[in-house]
Amino acid sequence: MCGEGTLLDLIGLIYDAAANPDLWSVFLERFADVVSGACTQIILINVFSQKCNLAASVCSDPSFEKQYNDHYAELDYWGIQGKPLCQTRNVLTSHTICPDEDLAKSAFPNDVLRHTNAFHILATIVLREDSLVGFLTSLRPKSAPAFGESETSLLKTLTPHLHRALQLHGKISRVQADLAAQTDVFNHLPFGVIMVNEKAEVLQTNTSAEALIHQQDGLRIGPKGLYAARPQENIVLRQFIRNAAMTGVRRGRHPGGTLSLSRPSHRRPLAVMVVPLSSRGNANFLGGLRAAAAIFVNDPETEPEGNEEALGRLYGLTPAEARLATILMQGKSLQEAAEKLELSFHTVRNQLKMILEKTGTHRQGELLRLLLTSPASLRTV
Repeated sequence: MCGEGTLLDLIGLIYDAAANPDLWSVFLERFADVVSGACTQIILINVFSQKCNLAASVCSDPSFEKQYNDHYAELDYWGIQGKPLCQTRNVLTSHTICPDEDLAKSAFPNDVLRHTNAFHILATIVLREDSLVGFLTSLRPKSAPAFGESETSLLKTLTPHLHRALQLHGKISRVQADLAAQTDVFNHLPFGVIMVNEKAEVLQTNTSAEALIHQQDGLRIGPKGLYAARPQENIVLRQFIRNAAMTGVRRGRHPGGTLSLSRPSHRRPLAVMVVPLSSRGNANFLGGLRAAAAIFVNDPETEPEGNEEALGRLYGLTPAEARLATILMQGKSLQEAAEKLELSFHTVRNQLKMILEKTGTHRQGELLRLLLTSPASLRTV
């Protein structure tokens, strides 16, 4: 049995890996060293389809990992013979899965194990969700002794920690996937979105907001959070954020506010709206909040992109009609559109008539309202 210090080190590495999947290899390397395993890995097996996947592995040839996932998994004799044992959390060894003589008679050693120079196995079930079973396995060559009581006892101690860590890893992965999806949605918005805490410190921005802040033309990030260009406007902005944050934590009733922010470039002001965010789901056990307010920013100088392909699919427009529609979405007149497209005014007017007919609108203003509120106005990222 390994010493207390080594055991605590292994447990610490397990929970480090739960938060950062790149660190599973660090744990596996340390565990392989402690149990003298030639190859150590985490394998996910669907017990119904017998599909296997090497989720993490050390001390093995990367090319073999791909071959295993693509072909050898279905030949895994240990996996096949160990299927009835999947209802337990016992630590398994070669002898408990199948006798050595049965293993030697199968095609598994010659077809698969020769690639890893392995014959003895130490394994434990670390995950079981529906039909998915996760194994941690460590292998030794036939010339080495089989895994004994000390290695089995160590793995029995580590198994509940591995089980909890993989459950935590799954939950963290799902949260990260949800956050990534939400970020993608934010980045498609044609206006800026800035998430701040009660101190006006920026926590998250979308692509449009990043571009605005990078210009430092009306909004910037300073040592104490988000700032407006003019001191008087900055006082109002920060007050809106504080009031919105108090409303979010149910200690106020101010709805935030809207204001125009002047720009040093003398371009048209930024249009800003500050709204409270509910504290539900944002509070943590250490106290405090994450996002307390959301700031929506529109730059009137930014021309809507317009997605020609989306316009064509949504309204049955031809490529030429979709190009005209995107130019009109940018606030151009019909004459300006004709000049940009290098077409006659008569041609673009006929195209506009077809667009109005296909979209069920009757005036250019009505058409623009439809286009600017359609999915075709979203950013392409």
